[in-house]
Amino acid sequence: MMNNEKQIIFYNANSAYFNVHGLPFASKEHPFWRLPDDVFISQTIEFLKQHPSGAYLSFATASPSIRIKASVSSKAYMPHMTATGTLGCDLYIRKQNSWVFLATTKVNEENYDITIVEGLPSKRREYRLYLPLYIALNHLAIGIEENYTIEATEPIKPEKIVFYGTSITQGGCATRPGMNTSSIVGRTVDYEIINLGFSGSAHLEPEMATVIAQLKDIKLLILEVEANAGDALVLKDRLENFVNIISQTQSHMKVMLISHYPYALAAYKAAIKARFVDHYHFQKQLCHQKGWEFVDGEVLLRKLNFEESVDGVHLTDLGFYFLAVALKKRIKNLLG
Repeated sequence: MMNNEKQIIFYNANSAYFNVHGLPFASKEHPFWRLPDDVFISQTIEFLKQHPSGAYLSFATASPSIRIKASVSSKAYMPHMTATGTLGCDLYIRKQNSWVFLATTKVNEENYDITIVEGLPSKRREYRLYLPLYIALNHLAIGIEENYTIEATEPIKPEKIVFYGTSITQGGCATRPGMNTSSIVGRTVDYEIINLGFSGSAHLEPEMATVIAQLKDIKLLILEVEANAGDALVLKDRLENFVNIISQTQSHMKVMLISHYPYALAAYKAAIKARFVDHYHFQKQLCHQKGWEFVDGEVLLRKLNFEESVDGVHLTDLGFYFLAVALKKRIKNLLG
């Protein structure tokens, strides 16, 4: 489709001009869903699986300007999370061997068509466009100037790191899509990153484990589930079996289990503190028995003195960044 006024040609995001990363279960009918169309786990996950958290497009073009045309299911709907993080797209550019943030879509509309960057010197550059964290993406097209070409880059990597967890894993409450932990980590490792964070819904269902087990060549499974599974009283009952189901199809998969992140009220409410201590010892002992990597979530962020949170629970960009830095070191130690 061509816009004559600005001489922009749009290319559908789920076309051969792009590689779409982080969505191994996507279908032609639902190209931005994180789980298979025909899998039902819970009503909440049925809603959240439509949010393409952690996914991105990779492409290259020499076009001086890039436009984003998107249709999402609603405007931003959370008081503690920005519109850019909820429904926006982040554009990153390759600079030598690193990925550098370039621009974001500053908009809060169900349908938007905006120029995300313009006036660049004409030169072929590689880009990543990160997709919304907390909204269903119904349609996405990338526009470039007429007489320029666009092509897919970064072939999908066979080896994977899978993040499964709570709203924090999904990206609540990053200010923009590129700032959730899985995306920050993904810019520094040579693995395909799959984000399966589901807000309030990391309940370790065996059906979810069966879906994850369908993936091939998982090198590392990172679990952050206590805040949901612990409150739902299923952590002790389901955790070991959840990993066992996935392990049956993965010959070389390693497991990292992260306990609860800092929570200020735990310092003042004895019942919360006692529950955290109980879950801490259970998870640490199970990791020791199974040969998994145990990571104390509270220790990871303790030095930030609770400044890493937007509401006492969910992380800000500060928290996501520090968490990613800590996890990158552990991932390198585990996978080399």
